Amino acid sequence: RYLEKPQEVSFLNIDPEKYLIRVIYDENKNRIWDTGNFLKHINPEEVIYFKNELDVRANWEITEVFDLAK
Repeated sequence: RYLEKPQEVSFLNIDPEKYLIRVIYDENKNRIWDTGNFLKHINPEEVIYFKNELDVRANWEITEVFDLAK
């Protein structure tokens, strides 16, 4: 999901499994992750992972807070 401002995100009706959450800061807003360019001294766009693996179980609800404040 692509977000342009901070907001709450809900994932509904997902399969019971273990999940990882990854956030990509799309600095140039082109909706893809840019790898950067070593020769032009351009860094890749920042990627942040949620610290815990989420264990989603059938018929359960979980709430996690992922603070993205820089």
